[in-house]
Amino acid sequence: MRQLSRPIKKPEMASVACDYWSFHILDEIDAGLVRYENLLTAMPIARNILANRLADLRKLDLIERENCLGD
Repeated sequence: MRQLSRPIKKPEMASVACDYWSFHILDEIDAGLVRYENLLTAMPIARNILANRLADLRKLDLIERENCLGD
């Protein structure tokens, strides 16, 4: 597990914990789905919602974006 660059504030954590999609996305990533298209296939989520939630999770430093070969 990677170290967070800064502590997460309680309101920020609550926004993730209380958001269905953010919680579900983190669960899928924890299960090993790390590619955008795989997350789209695994969940009935619209592209814009997935992109927005991933951006929010990156801002909170809960995930980081890595380019894969071929991207």
